[in-house]
Amino acid sequence: MPFLTPCPKCGARLKSATRLPAGQRLTCPTCQHKFITLAESEPFTPGAGRKTPDDLPAAVLLDDPADDRPEVGRRREDDRPRRRRHADPAPRERRKPRRPLPPAALVGLMLGVLVLFVGVAVLCYSVWRDARKPAANDLMAHAPTDAVILSGYNLDELAANEAFRKSLERRAPPDLVELDRAGLRSADLSRVLVARTATNGNTCAVRFKAAPDRAKYLGPDLSGRQYAQFTSLTGPYRFGYFADATTLVLTESEPAIQDLRDRPANVRQLGGLPSMVDRIRGPVWRASGRVSANDFPRGGPEEAGIVLRVGPSAGSAAWLELDGRHGRVFLELTFDNPGQAVYAAGVLRSTFQVQRGLPAFGPQGSREWVDPTDAGDVRRGYDEATVTEDGFKVSARLTLPAGEALRAVGSVRY
Repeated sequence: MPFLTPCPKCGARLKSATRLPAGQRLTCPTCQHKFITLAESEPFTPGAGRKTPDDLPAAVLLDDPADDRPEVGRRREDDRPRRRRHADPAPRERRKPRRPLPPAALVGLMLGVLVLFVGVAVLCYSVWRDARKPAANDLMAHAPTDAVILSGYNLDELAANEAFRKSLERRAPPDLVELDRAGLRSADLSRVLVARTATNGNTCAVRFKAAPDRAKYLGPDLSGRQYAQFTSLTGPYRFGYFADATTLVLTESEPAIQDLRDRPANVRQLGGLPSMVDRIRGPVWRASGRVSANDFPRGGPEEAGIVLRVGPSAGSAAWLELDGRHGRVFLELTFDNPGQAVYAAGVLRSTFQVQRGLPAFGPQGSREWVDPTDAGDVRRGYDEATVTEDGFKVSARLTLPAGEALRAVGSVRY
């Protein structure tokens, strides 16, 4: 049986197959009016003058009669599609255009970027500069101002390389042998700096791997002094003091240690020695400033290096850089005039050929510090050595096995 619902606008009776509840939303197909029913639809009852159900228009339902959501959750009465709101609460067309930076702010930004760039550049240069500093550079503050020859050793780096560690065990440079005889074992040390002076003997500064027992090396401070006697009975060193918990400074003479204790901390070596040291890098090096014939004995035992009889120079430097089982040896000599440099270059080439021709290797030979299996590399290193002179300067480059490379660094003595 059909049910009827009247349209409140045109009065047309709309039929439905089921009883529609109050609150149902409908559309009148006759006048297209959308409305909400206020009462339930009534059943159709035939009567005189009434149309049959087939003649009545069918109501158009707008939603499910079972939809009992609150009014706020239902669609609006006019059923207009809702406009999608933009995520930005401010409409795009109402956004304010971006204003360009004022000139002052732009200049400030450019200056900030420039300062940042300069800071990064300075940092990179500092790291690069520190990486090129020679071994024991941190001990240079303890070198006497009248030093004419300096030698530096990074024992940590040498010990980390098996070939150089074995070479040091087979035969250490005279500087380290001298310290070992005085009770300063290389195995306990991290850095070593040895300075030879023209008047006050030798000075050394050593950096221990760990803070040692002071009483093992020094007696009590002398009366009214900030230094003490060195307890070793062997070796040339007689006086010393601890600059910090791990740094021991020793001298041959009392005037030398008094000079070190009394001078300002920022005083560096005199003469051309600093300029030679600044060219050096690597774990083993030796540098001299201007030396005379009277200074030659200060160079140490001749067997420690290759003796070059070329006369006094204005400065010299030798160092090595580790290259696996070999060392790249660099020599630089400076002179007062080009003639001396040309003569020195010739002597250096001849000396390399003499060294190449030495026949004996091994414990019974003249090169007991070189493994016999490295004989070919020793000869090849001297054969391929390059010597160049440029005005007042002579430079040499050669690659040698570990033991011979350590020995060759001593060739700055002549």
